[in-house]
Order: sequence, then C-alpha cells, then structure tokens
Amino acid sequence: MPKENKSTQAEMLLRIEFVTDLLLNGANYSMIRDMCTKKWNVTSRQVDNYISMCYDQMVEDMQPVRQKNLAKALRQRDKLVLNLMSKRAYKDVLPVLTDIAKLQGLYEQIQKHELTIKGVIGQVDFSKMSDPELAEFIKSAEKALGILGIDLAEAGES
Repeated sequence: MPKENKSTQAEMLLRIEFVTDLLLNGANYSMIRDMCTKKWNVTSRQVDNYISMCYDQMVEDMQPVRQKNLAKALRQRDKLVLNLMSKRAYKDVLPVLTDIAKLQGLYEQIQKHELTIKGVIGQVDFSKMSDPELAEFIKSAEKALGILGIDLAEAGES
C-alpha cells in the first residue's frame, strides 16, 4: 500500500486543481485513483479526500453565480407574466407561473397543464378552460383579492 506523503498547502491546491481537471474531462474514479496514487504515492482514501474537496470547491465557486442566475430568471419571468396579463393572454400565464414556482422550489412535483384550487370554490382545472373562461376566472379572483386588500398591480411592481 502506498505511503501517504505530507504535502504543503500549495501542493494540496495543485493536486485539487489537477483532480478537478480530471473530473471535468470525464475521468472516472478508478482512473483518478490510479493516476493520483502513481503520481503522488497517496492512498485511495486520500484520493477520495481530493475528489471530495474538488466537489466542495465547485459548489462553493458556483453558488454566487447560481443565485444571480436564479434572480435573473425570476425577474424575466415576472416581466413576462406582466406582459402576458396586459395582453390578456391568460392561458399563457399559467405555465410561466408554474415555472416560477418550480424555480422557487414551491412544488416538489409539477404536473403538466394542471393546476387545481381546492376549498371554497371547489376544484378548477385551468388546462381545460378557454381564454374567455380564464379571463372571467381571473376577474373573479382579482375581485376576491381586492376584497382581501390585495392589489395585483402593486404586487407585480415589487
């Protein structure tokens, strides 16, 4: 079994960079293990540590980018919803709202073309509604929200 060498911090960073390149170029675990044990005389356990550190670093590096991309995607969809509502393309709004909910993690599973509301008004399947029916439903919903003191125009601006 290879003897584990103590490496400096600089060597460690170079090794992690090397293993990251291998991972990004499609090398599998056994390829990485073989290359690392031969190149640096390290154990399989140490190779596991290098791989783990690579993934941790990738996640850390991408987190700010991911948050910015998510924020941008949500803003674009908000703008699209407002645009569709102003054109009274109500049937096209639901898929965008569903996508927003998915991006925000509000649903674990989304079923295509189906949104149901249960409770006082019963169950409503939007996928089977015509544009005029959707328009009437939205008017009723806006009226109900208005009674509750919720203004959709103000909610869309924020």
